[in-house]
Amino acid sequence: YHDAAEWPGLLPPGLDLRVAETRHETLGFDTLPQLLHHLRETGVTGNSRARWSRRALAEAERRWRHEFPGPNGGLGLSYVSVHVLARRGPERT
Repeated sequence: YHDAAEWPGLLPPGLDLRVAETRHETLGFDTLPQLLHHLRETGVTGNSRARWSRRALAEAERRWRHEFPGPNGGLGLSYVSVHVLARRGPERT
């Protein structure tokens, strides 16, 4: 992935960069199944449909809560997104 500072050099000729910004976000989830559902819905896990035993799910949630605490004592999930807005430059004849 490229950060916002790299985008000016990545655009093809004819596109003018208007905005490139990096955002750091942290989401909070009450349970690990909610967090896993979010990851699945956003396509982060690909086509993975892992099966979890109750014990494995409880242990993973306990570890996640300890290592990645979220807002209000929930499970934290942080990510970095880059938002790019470009526009075609003036037509040249």
